Amino acid sequence: MATRQGQLAGFVSAYLPPKQSNVLFVWQVAVHPMARGRRLGQRMLEHLLARPLPQPIHSIETTVSPSNQPSRRMFAALAQDRGAQCVEQPMFPPELFGQAEHEDERLLRIGPF
Repeated sequence: MATRQGQLAGFVSAYLPPKQSNVLFVWQVAVHPMARGRRLGQRMLEHLLARPLPQPIHSIETTVSPSNQPSRRMFAALAQDRGAQCVEQPMFPPELFGQAEHEDERLLRIGPF
Protein backbone atom coordinates (compact mmCIF):
# COMPACT_ATOMS: atom_id res chain seq x y z
CA MET A 1 0.00 0.00 0.00
CA ALA A 2 1.22 3.50 -0.79
CA THR A 3 -0.05 6.74 0.69
CA ARG A 4 0.35 10.36 -0.29
CA GLN A 5 -0.44 13.14 2.18
CA GLY A 6 -2.20 10.63 4.41
CA GLN A 7 -4.44 9.35 1.61
CA LEU A 8 -4.36 5.95 -0.08
CA ALA A 9 -2.55 6.40 -3.40
CA GLY A 10 -2.20 2.78 -4.51
CA PHE A 11 -1.83 -0.85 -3.59
CA VAL A 12 -0.54 -4.14 -4.94
CA SER A 13 -2.03 -7.52 -4.22
CA ALA A 14 0.35 -10.37 -4.93
CA TYR A 15 1.33 -13.76 -3.58
CA LEU A 16 3.95 -16.48 -3.82
CA PRO A 17 2.35 -19.57 -5.42
CA PRO A 18 2.94 -22.59 -3.14
CA LYS A 19 4.64 -24.63 -5.87
CA GLN A 20 6.65 -21.67 -7.24
CA SER A 21 8.10 -19.92 -4.20
CA ASN A 22 10.54 -17.90 -6.32
CA VAL A 23 7.73 -16.37 -8.43
CA LEU A 24 5.75 -13.32 -7.38
CA PHE A 25 2.27 -13.56 -8.91
CA VAL A 26 0.81 -10.07 -9.15
CA TRP A 27 -2.96 -10.17 -8.94
CA GLN A 28 -3.65 -6.44 -9.05
CA VAL A 29 -1.86 -3.10 -9.14
CA ALA A 30 -4.17 -0.17 -8.42
CA VAL A 31 -3.11 3.48 -8.51
CA HIS A 32 -5.45 6.35 -7.63
CA PRO A 33 -5.95 8.78 -10.54
CA MET A 34 -4.23 11.58 -8.57
CA ALA A 35 -1.05 9.47 -8.38
CA ARG A 36 -0.89 8.19 -11.94
CA GLY A 37 1.98 9.03 -14.26
CA ARG A 38 4.56 8.96 -11.45
CA ARG A 39 5.65 5.31 -11.74
CA LEU A 40 3.97 4.51 -8.42
CA GLY A 41 2.85 1.05 -9.56
CA GLN A 42 6.36 0.15 -10.61
CA ARG A 43 7.85 1.54 -7.39
CA MET A 44 5.42 -0.56 -5.31
CA LEU A 45 6.47 -3.67 -7.26
CA GLU A 46 10.15 -2.82 -6.73
CA HIS A 47 9.45 -2.45 -3.01
CA LEU A 48 7.91 -5.94 -2.93
CA LEU A 49 10.89 -7.40 -4.79
CA ALA A 50 13.28 -5.79 -2.27
CA ARG A 51 11.59 -7.37 0.76
CA PRO A 52 13.53 -10.07 2.60
CA LEU A 53 12.02 -13.46 1.83
CA PRO A 54 13.08 -17.05 2.56
CA GLN A 55 13.89 -17.44 -1.16
CA PRO A 56 14.73 -14.69 -3.63
CA ILE A 57 12.17 -13.83 -6.29
CA HIS A 58 13.41 -14.78 -9.75
CA SER A 59 10.40 -13.67 -11.78
CA ILE A 60 7.01 -11.97 -11.77
CA GLU A 61 3.90 -13.38 -13.37
CA THR A 62 0.65 -11.52 -13.98
CA THR A 63 -2.29 -11.52 -16.33
CA VAL A 64 -3.21 -8.45 -18.38
CA SER A 65 -5.83 -7.87 -21.04
CA PRO A 66 -4.57 -6.75 -24.47
CA SER A 67 -6.18 -3.29 -24.20
CA ASN A 68 -4.76 -2.44 -20.75
CA GLN A 69 -1.91 -0.36 -22.11
CA PRO A 70 -1.01 1.40 -18.82
CA SER A 71 -0.39 -1.97 -17.10
CA ARG A 72 1.48 -3.30 -20.10
CA ARG A 73 3.75 -0.24 -20.13
CA MET A 74 4.37 -0.53 -16.38
CA PHE A 75 5.39 -4.20 -16.59
CA ALA A 76 7.50 -3.57 -19.71
CA ALA A 77 9.31 -0.72 -17.90
CA LEU A 78 9.91 -2.96 -14.88
CA ALA A 79 11.39 -5.64 -17.13
CA GLN A 80 13.58 -3.12 -18.95
CA ASP A 81 14.82 -1.51 -15.72
CA ARG A 82 15.79 -4.94 -14.39
CA GLY A 83 17.34 -6.13 -17.66
CA ALA A 84 14.81 -8.96 -17.81
CA GLN A 85 12.68 -10.48 -20.52
CA CYS A 86 8.92 -9.99 -20.67
CA VAL A 87 7.34 -13.01 -22.34
CA GLU A 88 3.64 -13.10 -23.18
CA GLN A 89 1.44 -16.13 -23.77
CA PRO A 90 -2.28 -16.99 -23.82
CA MET A 91 -3.80 -17.68 -20.42
CA PHE A 92 -7.55 -17.14 -20.00
CA PRO A 93 -9.75 -17.01 -23.12
CA PRO A 94 -12.77 -14.66 -23.10
CA GLU A 95 -15.35 -17.46 -22.78
CA LEU A 96 -14.10 -18.24 -19.26
CA PHE A 97 -15.51 -14.90 -18.09
CA GLY A 98 -19.17 -15.78 -18.65
CA GLN A 99 -21.83 -14.03 -20.69
CA ALA A 100 -20.50 -10.47 -20.40
CA GLU A 101 -18.10 -9.10 -22.98
CA HIS A 102 -14.58 -9.59 -21.66
CA GLU A 103 -11.19 -9.67 -23.30
CA ASP A 104 -8.83 -12.56 -22.90
CA GLU A 105 -6.21 -12.32 -20.18
CA ARG A 106 -2.63 -12.85 -21.33
CA LEU A 107 0.08 -14.17 -19.02
CA LEU A 108 3.13 -11.91 -18.73
CA ARG A 109 6.24 -13.56 -17.30
CA ILE A 110 9.01 -11.13 -16.36
CA GLY A 111 12.43 -12.46 -15.50
CA PRO A 112 14.71 -13.98 -14.65
CA PHE A 113 16.09 -11.37 -12.28
